Amino acid sequence: MSNGPVAAAVAHLANLPMRATCVTPAVSAPMNVDTLHAAFESIHNDIAQHFEASPEPEPIVVATGVPVALYNEYYSKHDEDAPVAMRFTDLVDGAILITHYPSKLHEVVSRAFDKLLDRSSGVFGSMTSKGSMTAKRAGARNKEADETYGPSKRTPNRGPLPTGLSSVGDWITLVLEVGYSQSWRSHRAAAAWWAMYPGVRYIVLLRINQNATNLAFEIYHIDAVGPLPAPSQVGRCRLGATQACVVSFDTRAIL
Repeated sequence: MSNGPVAAAVAHLANLPMRATCVTPAVSAPMNVDTLHAAFESIHNDIAQHFEASPEPEPIVVATGVPVALYNEYYSKHDEDAPVAMRFTDLVDGAILITHYPSKLHEVVSRAFDKLLDRSSGVFGSMTSKGSMTAKRAGARNKEADETYGPSKRTPNRGPLPTGLSSVGDWITLVLEVGYSQSWRSHRAAAAWWAMYPGVRYIVLLRINQNATNLAFEIYHIDAVGPLPAPSQVGRCRLGATQACVVSFDTRAIL
């Protein structure tokens, strides 16, 4: 699909020419929570095959003409039974896109990162894993990451709550986004959302190839809420390599 509002919506992800795929004709306005749920269910069985067919798969268009309020309402009501979890979707200029899909490898990498971070941080128990919690920004679509981390009520000597947050439970300082069947364009679009969330200090993007032999990463150090800056660390790890991959975080910023 190279013309029309859907293609324009997808191109907006990186301000570069880009195509989107409709596995089935996308639902357009008017719609409600029920018709949106039906649209997701109608393509559910085709999603895995679509994303496994290419190393740089195009997003799947589920529906167009969707306002932010409806997107957020849908995932508020279907948090547990949505055919595609919020963290695998995006809302761009009213188009709901499935940007990638869950896989066993995707989840294994998320859990491994969690364990490594806890072991190597030097602040055992002071940083809390908040999982794929739903983060909210005024006027924007809600967002989930693969993993999020931040201070807890028990964190000693933690700093003041960032302006714009109402509780420590909403305070995220480190975000992990794992891409297995996801393009770098949509990966960085997710990072751009988090760069605008109060309190975030680090965004980690990991991208695994299809046979799990290579892992590429980009790490963004966020000094203040605003546009996504250039990555502070970029690298690639290869299975069986003799030299270890080393990344660094300032735990004072995370806590």
